Amino acid sequence: MEKRFPFFEFSLLHTEKFHVELRELNKNDPVVNEKLAYWKKPVYEMDLASPRHIKTHLPFSLLPPDLCEKSKVIYVARNPKDVAVSYYHHNRLLRVHDYQGDFPKYWKYFQDDLLVFSPYWEHIKEGWEARHKKNVLFLFYEDIVKNMGESIKKTAEFLGKNITESDVQKLCAHLNIDNFRKVVTTHENIPIIGIANAGEQGFFRRGKVGGNPEFTDEINKAANEWIKKNLSDTDLKFPVIDI
Repeated sequence: MEKRFPFFEFSLLHTEKFHVELRELNKNDPVVNEKLAYWKKPVYEMDLASPRHIKTHLPFSLLPPDLCEKSKVIYVARNPKDVAVSYYHHNRLLRVHDYQGDFPKYWKYFQDDLLVFSPYWEHIKEGWEARHKKNVLFLFYEDIVKNMGESIKKTAEFLGKNITESDVQKLCAHLNIDNFRKVVTTHENIPIIGIANAGEQGFFRRGKVGGNPEFTDEINKAANEWIKKNLSDTDLKFPVIDI
């Protein structure tokens, strides 16, 4: 997956110190060393056949200004509560992030724009403002979960791909979260000692909307006020959000 659909800024997340530690833990296993070398290689140095598919968490303002004229862009937005919880577990799981604290402290970091890929609101508002551009498809994660078939059809049409109802059903089955976590390669089946922290949930967790027990009544109240404040100057509305 990482070679078919490389992660644009992935090499920036890995320090040389961390790679030295992983090489030592894995006793300089050639397979591991090859994997680490690939992770450190910038996407712009890769020889990718056209049409290229590249993913990124960067906002439009940090990408080439003519991106939407030269490329098709699919922007997926997700409500901030679910983003924060997902990101929290992701940061605790992977040692490249290695977050050690609890969720209340993490939510404070998220709300105050102190995490990698922050600030959340500026990021998503840039995507929202670009939604009417010819080469931009803006999707809500909540809509994908609610009706994956329609989201697949909309994406296929945007990319100029012919797709049958049978294709849609096969993709829906493949992308069902319970099936997806079984077949997609993640850290859990990459033979690298030290890549993940023990005792954490897997890379693919719930894949749901809402229902996050990490939010106490106190944090939830503060989060709702923060969300309402940041939505007050935009017509952006999430399909589903518990506020």
